[in-house]
Amino acid sequence: MMANTMKAVIATQYGGSDVLEYCEVDAPRPNNHELLVKVMATAVGFGDTLIRSGAYIDGPESHSPSLPAILGFQASGIVEGVGKEVSNNWLGRRVVVNAAHANAEYLVCPVGSTVEMPDAVGFDVATLLPNFYLTAYHLLHTATQAKAGQTAVVYAAAGGVGTALVQLGKLAGLKIIALASTEEKCAFARTQGADDAIVYTNEEVPERVMDLTQGAGADLVFNPVVGETLADDLVMLAPYGRTVVCGLIQGLPNPDFVQTLMFEAVAKSLTLGMFSLWTVMEHEPERIKESLQELLILLKDGKIAPQIYAKLTLSDLAKGHDLLEKRKVMGNVVIEL
Repeated sequence: MMANTMKAVIATQYGGSDVLEYCEVDAPRPNNHELLVKVMATAVGFGDTLIRSGAYIDGPESHSPSLPAILGFQASGIVEGVGKEVSNNWLGRRVVVNAAHANAEYLVCPVGSTVEMPDAVGFDVATLLPNFYLTAYHLLHTATQAKAGQTAVVYAAAGGVGTALVQLGKLAGLKIIALASTEEKCAFARTQGADDAIVYTNEEVPERVMDLTQGAGADLVFNPVVGETLADDLVMLAPYGRTVVCGLIQGLPNPDFVQTLMFEAVAKSLTLGMFSLWTVMEHEPERIKESLQELLILLKDGKIAPQIYAKLTLSDLAKGHDLLEKRKVMGNVVIEL
């Protein structure tokens, strides 16, 4: 029998972590082609803090849901209900889910965004695949076609997506230059496979990248930060290099940057790309399932290792937002239910 109510964390309005309310709400019901999943683990990402704070309020609906709302975009759990058009064979299966409203005891999701988990894989690490590792995977194989031997600069390399990029980038044969804010985070990035690491708060990043590449520059830059950092990207990219913007932690660049972009980009035939996992979800949903299956195999075989900085209960989820905003986290914050 399906539960009538559930515990969830609601972002009641835009603001600080104090707007997150742990409360009891109506439990969802699966539509015809959906599953009802009892969440065993979910996670908090930096993107959740940006949505909650209103940083994307003027952005696309996919990144700025109307509040109040349950946040969270990834989960692992057990199927406890099915829609009318879904086989009962799904009941009881351990699954990993790429879906919204995951910071709750239950969620509903399309069958197409759900993948069965191997028994050997734990819920805590599996829940980190649907968003962080999926984003990294598609940055490497959709937004770019990364090739072995290329050099890639990874911003925020100690974060959830950054750590996944370092691990998956090394599997793809890339040389990884990690950027992080402290020596401790740079050391952490090296343990994940980064070949070199730069403390961007203490060093001139473009100069160091050029030194590390013997003046050649980087082939790829993965930038979730932007703000004024795009100017650095143009300097440290090799001819024909590509920067992919995959976030706006520091906001938009200065409007005057367009002139610099045109001059520098044209001179070296650079490419500036944009990427959101939402695009793949909307236009190629079958690839989400395929890549999740591939990532689960890599996880089971020990070829990737999601890093957990802290485990919290659902009632303490706001503490996860605080940890991320204080830039304390190396790896990921997991919520266990």
